[in-house]
Amino acid sequence: MTEEKSQDFKKKETIYRIIIGILVLVILFMGWQLMQKKTQVETVIIEKENETQKLENELNTLMDQHEQVKNEYSEVSEKLTKKDSVIEAKAKEIERLIARQADYYQIKRKLEYLRNSHQTYVQELDSLYKVNKKLKIENEDIKQKYEETKTEKEQVTEEKEKLKQKVEKGTLLKAYAISVDAIHMGGWTGDKEKLTDKARRLDKIKICFTISENLIAESGEKKLYIRIARPDGKILFKRSEDYFMLNGEKLQYSLTKTIDYQNEEQHHCMYWVKDEHVKDVMEGSYNVAIYIDNQEIGQGKLLLE
Repeated sequence: MTEEKSQDFKKKETIYRIIIGILVLVILFMGWQLMQKKTQVETVIIEKENETQKLENELNTLMDQHEQVKNEYSEVSEKLTKKDSVIEAKAKEIERLIARQADYYQIKRKLEYLRNSHQTYVQELDSLYKVNKKLKIENEDIKQKYEETKTEKEQVTEEKEKLKQKVEKGTLLKAYAISVDAIHMGGWTGDKEKLTDKARRLDKIKICFTISENLIAESGEKKLYIRIARPDGKILFKRSEDYFMLNGEKLQYSLTKTIDYQNEEQHHCMYWVKDEHVKDVMEGSYNVAIYIDNQEIGQGKLLLE
């Protein structure tokens, strides 16, 4: 009986040992598998990190290229602001997907779409740039032609003005053989003219002159004016309303006369008469100017002592 128990114990012991051995093997196998899984997980994590970094690099490179293109085409990039905003929005969306480690292939698809959008954007920018450059060249050409035309027109206008001035100058009348004399009325009857150079004896100022012949001047009635300036520069005139307009300015006159000019030489004499309003005649140099057709046509002088 004791021997049977001993054999039974040994048998059970063997079974236990086998079971323990099996359990050890199972534990070792599971430990090995766990290590394998850990290695695989670490590999997947590294690969995921590499993929994420790769995606970030692709996105950054693409957006750097986008900014570079915008700077290169700065002259026309403002015209595609709407498309630029769409590209910026897509880039932000991809950044968020990368940050939350969304599906790799989903991000790759969106990156490809963004790359295509960028290429379309570049093509449109390039087209706009070429059109803009062509327009600039055309504009410069038009501007140059305009300046040339303007210069030519100014030259023609200048030539016309010079010709007009020559014609106007050619139509001007001239007064020559101008004499200005101080007259004293003497004789028994007081009607005999005597020349004098004394201011106190002056009764009249006699101004004689000849108007030149001019075949191209306008003929007909013309208003003639004479201004006599005293030594102090004041004009001798009778009434305040005795004036004429010259270049928008009122000029007092001493004498006036209407003549009928028929393009032939004419001789005229006119008198300024001292009256009761002129008490004393100044000594000194008197200047005489003759005007016709709003132009001064001659000058003379009178010296009184």
